[in-house]
Amino acid sequence: SQGTYIENSVNISGTASDNVGISKVEIYMDNEEQPENIINFQGQTQVSYNYDCNTSICDEGKHTIKAVAYDYAGNNIQSEGIIIIKDKTLPIIAITNPVSSAYCNRQQ
Repeated sequence: SQGTYIENSVNISGTASDNVGISKVEIYMDNEEQPENIINFQGQTQVSYNYDCNTSICDEGKHTIKAVAYDYAGNNIQSEGIIIIKDKTLPIIAITNPVSSAYCNRQQ
């Protein structure tokens, strides 16, 4: 879904269809083809695809993932881009009371 927060990988899945047959689907992140991203098909007219995208090497921030499907005639179409967000920034937390090294007076 749009704005999904990710860590070291994200599974990309989807479907493609064509009246003659899908030859392949390519996955892109920020308009760059992903390593080993080409998913080949045997001319099926309707296909499902899954790809585990390694995001451990990408920078923090927003990234756009898209898929491109090709048929056997060389026609292709690009999916709508999906935004993912890589966030490795740790949250900030502090104890404000009591102060460090404060004495406690125990009453009986």
